Amino acid sequence: MNPTMPTIHSNGTSVDDLLNDNLEVHSAIEATIARIQKMEFNGRDYYPVEGSWDKAVAERVEILKKLRDASEYFMAIAEHCADAQIARDARRAGK
Repeated sequence: MNPTMPTIHSNGTSVDDLLNDNLEVHSAIEATIARIQKMEFNGRDYYPVEGSWDKAVAERVEILKKLRDASEYFMAIAEHCADAQIARDARRAGK
């Protein structure tokens, strides 16, 4: 994934807020993934309809992939913001 990164500057949202918000969303998605994986998910709940279990499994795999992609998206932005925060702090320390 190659998300469009925010441009960090004085007229925009602070780098601290951008970092924290993206980390919070990433954590929430990770918690959602973990909760989905803990759910009872059993073929008994899908019979006797022919093919419904296979369809349910495929849907579950697809939604988990989308959630992982979203998690990676927000983490990539958080990493970008963390790098900007480090650079900002280094500039401040050099003054």
